[in-house]
Amino acid sequence: MARPKKLRKHSLLESHKKVLFIYNPVAGRGKIKRYLKVIESIFERDGASIELYPTKGKGKDAPCLIPKVNSDYDLIMFSGGDGTLNNVLNILMNQKCRTLLGYIPLGSTCDFARSVGISKNPFFAIKTVLFSEKIQTIDIGQLNDRYFAYVASFGALTRVTYTTPQKLKKYFGYLAYVANAAVHLMRPLPVSSLSIKTESKSFEGEFLAGIISNSHYVGGFKVINDKAKLNDGKLEVLLIKKPKNIFGVIAIAMALVGRKINKKHMISFQASNIEITDNSGKGIDWNVDGEFGGTQTVADIRIADQQLNIITE
Repeated sequence: MARPKKLRKHSLLESHKKVLFIYNPVAGRGKIKRYLKVIESIFERDGASIELYPTKGKGKDAPCLIPKVNSDYDLIMFSGGDGTLNNVLNILMNQKCRTLLGYIPLGSTCDFARSVGISKNPFFAIKTVLFSEKIQTIDIGQLNDRYFAYVASFGALTRVTYTTPQKLKKYFGYLAYVANAAVHLMRPLPVSSLSIKTESKSFEGEFLAGIISNSHYVGGFKVINDKAKLNDGKLEVLLIKKPKNIFGVIAIAMALVGRKINKKHMISFQASNIEITDNSGKGIDWNVDGEFGGTQTVADIRIADQQLNIITE
């Protein structure tokens, strides 16, 4: 990333006097490292101080970051994949930190970035953080005590993202997910007997999968509901019923690929609160922003009573 001879200032950049940059040094094959000096020089040229914090791994960053996000930063930048996104988000939300955010995505699918309008290309994402004057306010979801930026899901194929080996993701990117998904499809599909309750209705049934999102993209694919908004106080709920035979599986697959609701096999609605209870009492595995979200017997999912502001294009 060559440094321009003359960079245009704008009101946001001029207001960033103290910046924290949290980055995953291994995400995206370590691409962010080549941009660090340029980012530092741009802020320092405008009289700002920037502190760099390389993440140390899952579960190791909270003790170091919690004291930092409580201080008076004008901007918190973070860079990495879905794991970094979710970890940083949970620290911010738990600390009730409302500092303006800048995101440089380096993941394989980048669903959240695509939804809010941030480029997957690091150069253009950095350019957006430094020079865009657009700030987007977004809702944040919560599953029990865990926050999520764009999706909480369970059932068939939802384990693909967090069971795909890190080494495969590093070298093959999105193709690693596709290969892992093929392996899962060869196995018996899990079915859960569930009780569903929202602020306006309740029902029971047997379901193959469920996707509760606040996003325009999930798993690299555009969500079915084109009316989905990121700040309307609503979550998009898609429940896939247990198919009776192979023809039902085919019908579900065709509906998902074609981005259409098959009412015979799917239930779709919006809700601010949704409680999902596993009637077996054993609990079901959840995927939260591409990370393992725990095994939950009762999942209380809602729009958190807090929002975040992020710089977008």
